[in-house]
Amino acid sequence: MNIIRKIYAFLLDTIQSILIAASIFLVIYLFFFRPFQVTGLSMFPNFQDKEYVLTNLITLRFGKPVQGDVIFFNAPPSPDKYYI
Repeated sequence: MNIIRKIYAFLLDTIQSILIAASIFLVIYLFFFRPFQVTGLSMFPNFQDKEYVLTNLITLRFGKPVQGDVIFFNAPPSPDKYYI
């Protein structure tokens, strides 16, 4: 009976840890930072092909973009793609 309680406690702790980590990741992904992969050489030499870029979502919530900022936006012809 003692072994069953230990296994139950271990599984409960593991599930709680996974749920906490997933919820923290989801909040960060939705509200703070989002990764994008650059495809193509249109932004060369600033961004290379297949390079990952971590975008900051916070600054656009509190102010407008200024000259020199790099912005990712949905492409008008195909909304599932993003342009730089």
